[in-house]
Amino acid sequence: MIKERFFKAFALFTFLFVLSSAALGQGTTSRITGVVNDSSGAAVVGATVTISRDGAGVSLSAQTSNDGGFVFDLIQPGTYTVTIEKSGFKRFVSTGNSAYINQPSTVNVSLQVGDVSVTVNVEGSAENVQTSTSGNIGTTIDQKAIESLPIVGLRGRNPLDLVDFQPGATVGANTGGGVHVNGSRDRSFNFTLDGIDIN
Repeated sequence: MIKERFFKAFALFTFLFVLSSAALGQGTTSRITGVVNDSSGAAVVGATVTISRDGAGVSLSAQTSNDGGFVFDLIQPGTYTVTIEKSGFKRFVSTGNSAYINQPSTVNVSLQVGDVSVTVNVEGSAENVQTSTSGNIGTTIDQKAIESLPIVGLRGRNPLDLVDFQPGATVGANTGGGVHVNGSRDRSFNFTLDGIDIN
């Protein structure tokens, strides 16, 4: 009797652990990382790095570590402006850095010697390449794409129709008739609106 209860309790604990791990694996945030060096390639320690999401009016700041690195974890998806300042170096501003769900952005900087009142502006950023092996793939859909959907009768627009046009999506699969993304089950993906779950 005791062995049976122990086995049931262990099975329940294992099930809950696996379930919570799967839930935590579905991210709704992103990150911005980078390394700040000087023109000789040496790490710049203690530089102030500030990020601000375009249109949000909120900014976050951090200091570079001993290796010149900085990390902003668990930030809302969007396009960010990265500003880096350090006494003895020109101020660095980079705009258009896209950090989307499970697609982090990396901003590596080489500061130029000069007065901090002089600003070096970098506009636009290179396309992000997903190098993570986590298997998490995300897509951000802008307002213009939603507004371009057709209005169908009294139902109006259905933003879930946009899933049909995403890379790797298969509609009307054999089991369940749902949508499968990159071979996953038809209910194993996550929808967010401005970083908030809307499943």
